[in-house]
Amino acid sequence: MCDLIDKVLTSKDYSNSASLILIYLIKKCAETGSVTVSSKRVASDLKMNSSTVNKNLKMLRYQGLIEAHANVAEDGGTLANTYTINADKL
Repeated sequence: MCDLIDKVLTSKDYSNSASLILIYLIKKCAETGSVTVSSKRVASDLKMNSSTVNKNLKMLRYQGLIEAHANVAEDGGTLANTYTINADKL
């Protein structure tokens, strides 16, 4: 985990917001390899604007750094995504 965080911190490829979100997800994924969390929760935990978090999550997915798997409730409603880190892309 520390190696991944070091890579993020020393890289100039990510904005400050993207770096914070990526480190947050790395820490949350450390125990099980994935984390189920809403973008609203990420925004709240990091004290960031929701649109900033959503924009950066989309960018991180596009770059292949993270994968997001949608979760659907039994009634068809949407639930928080499950995120995994693609460590080989960092």
